[in-house]
Amino acid sequence: MRLQHVMSIQVVSPKNLAGRTIPRYTGLDTEGGLSWFKADIKALGLKVPKKIVNISRVIEECIGLTFEGQIKRNGDFTNIYINKLVETEALDTDQDEDVEEDIDEEEDE
Repeated sequence: MRLQHVMSIQVVSPKNLAGRTIPRYTGLDTEGGLSWFKADIKALGLKVPKKIVNISRVIEECIGLTFEGQIKRNGDFTNIYINKLVETEALDTDQDEDVEEDIDEEEDE
């Protein structure tokens, strides 16, 4: 059995992807996976627990947060990166067209 964190991400922007839900899996059974998880927690502005047994508190704090991120394809894999926490009111929908073009370019590669 593998210990992993599963995040269900609801896309809010760009408009052509809004409403989609994307699953994101982070393995917590390796040092590399734990490093990615800690980086995500920090990017969301949350405090990384010193003990793994306190992880459920942090996971609960992630629920409902809005963040700016990227989706990158690498062969058969899709990687989702958390860049930073944003306030819902701060979402700039005027940039949707630029983001749509970036996604289309990645799909063509």
